[in-house]
Amino acid sequence: SMAAWRLEALRGAAVGDQIVPVDDCAPLRATDGPRAGSVQSRSIQAKLWQLCDYARGLPPPCHKALGRVDVHRQWRVARWQPWLHASAATADLPAPWPDSQLAAV
Repeated sequence: SMAAWRLEALRGAAVGDQIVPVDDCAPLRATDGPRAGSVQSRSIQAKLWQLCDYARGLPPPCHKALGRVDVHRQWRVARWQPWLHASAATADLPAPWPDSQLAAV
């Protein structure tokens, strides 16, 4: 069921404590403004539950980069592929697309 991919479900699932790579404005989009220069890096790591809160507009205060809203930094998850690294935490997650599309890749 695709309900497993909803932010609320991911935040509370066993996969919520998984460390996920997060990138600043990546992939770059035509509508992106100039990058902010004061924060340390273009890439950070965060727990999935922290990203779920951030995406819902509730910055997690326990994360130094995601814990504050900066309109010039748009953190995106572009490299997390849980279906490639199966574990006990990701076993309950269905593929984000039908199996027929997965076989074509």
